[in-house]
Amino acid sequence: MMRERTIGPLLAAGVVGLAVFAAAMFGVLTRPFGLLAESWPANALLLGLFIAFPTLARPGSWLAAVAAYLLADGLAGDTLLVNVWLTAANMAGVATGYVLYRAMGAERRRMDQASAMLYLFVVCACAAGAAALVGSGLSTMMFNRPAWAGFAVWFSTECNRYVILLTVCLAGQRWLGERRRLSWTPGWRHVRHVGPLLTLALSVGLMVLLGGPGAIAFPVPALLWCALAYPIFPMSLVVVAFNTAITTLQVEGLIVIPHVYSHTLVTTSFRLGLTLMVLGPLTVSTIMERQRQLIAQLHRAVAWDSLTSALARRTYLELSEEALLRPISASFKGVAVMMLDLDLFKQINDGMGHFAGDVVLVEVTRAIAGELRHTDLFGRMGGEEFAITLFDIAPQDARSLAERLRHRVETLEITTDGGAAIFVTISIGMVHASGHGLTGLRPLLAAADAALYLAKAGGRNKVVMFDAESNSEADVCA
Repeated sequence: MMRERTIGPLLAAGVVGLAVFAAAMFGVLTRPFGLLAESWPANALLLGLFIAFPTLARPGSWLAAVAAYLLADGLAGDTLLVNVWLTAANMAGVATGYVLYRAMGAERRRMDQASAMLYLFVVCACAAGAAALVGSGLSTMMFNRPAWAGFAVWFSTECNRYVILLTVCLAGQRWLGERRRLSWTPGWRHVRHVGPLLTLALSVGLMVLLGGPGAIAFPVPALLWCALAYPIFPMSLVVVAFNTAITTLQVEGLIVIPHVYSHTLVTTSFRLGLTLMVLGPLTVSTIMERQRQLIAQLHRAVAWDSLTSALARRTYLELSEEALLRPISASFKGVAVMMLDLDLFKQINDGMGHFAGDVVLVEVTRAIAGELRHTDLFGRMGGEEFAITLFDIAPQDARSLAERLRHRVETLEITTDGGAAIFVTISIGMVHASGHGLTGLRPLLAAADAALYLAKAGGRNKVVMFDAESNSEADVCA
């Protein structure tokens, strides 16, 4: 993602200028002869860049945006008066939205808060109102329409663009910051991801085929399903596609709206209604985003030891038992279980305090975890006692790993906040069993625990290995 400390003012101005010019030229290409653009994403894009990446919002970037607007409208053939007036309206909306958004508290700006979309809608409405207030006079001059009509059409159009595109910018910035990636895997999970999109497409098709005054609401259930299924960033992209499709269908006359009222009122009502309709699913998506975070935090608190980041006892036992129940291949080398205990740990707690003991636990577990494979299970059983389950490993490899762990901890120098150096050792009891004789984790833990008792009784800082098949001590390393 873009980092504030690495981008200079010239680069920021260049990025903003090019982005605004490209978006403005896209809008110019959608402009019917003698009318204003049907689609003008430049304002929402500019505001989104400024609030999602504050490092871009520098004086030079604002000037670059003004120059980009003037250049794009100049290439479109606008007179100087029209060009300056349009640019003033564009910048008025962006400036209003930027000031209001920055004035909100940081908590209200987070896209995982339930009220985030409501606050964002207020910002978008005010930004659209400022742009419409400045630009409605130009609409009156160019098209000889009442000022209120120009304001209504301008406001409804700008508000729709701001809500749709700002959500993408903010959700995208958050997604990039957390390095999230969408995962698509075969099977039911894949179908579940595509299902909401297919339902949404079907509902849009029914809206066109059946028509009627209530047809605009047909996609609402599908949008809500999408909001429940997708994180906020993918959901914002879905809303962009949906909004673009509905707007295009309405412009092409495929969505029939009875013209009981004037064209101005119909256009304003349709665009505002569309904006408010997608606001609900986007709000649901932000709520679901927060729920996913809370569930992840709860899972983390339950599954992992908060001090050492090793697996919690219950999680370690469950994962090990599940792994032992999986089918094994003919080439399976067996399973090793280790029980580890810090030697004389109580003396550290009593002599140097529990905080020093916590530091020792953290550093020792970090050193041990660094020697393990990503498939190994490492859990804290309680106090200073830990367990490791190693899958598909030969007896000699397991014994070598145990000795390597013992040596790694023995040579580890731990420094407390007070500057004191602490050296510790560990005793390890272990057992290895072939895949054919496995009866569960509990017997292996019991054998490893018995081996640990022998290691500590034999002088500590030792590795004792039991042979699970013969139920006897096989090897002692020190």
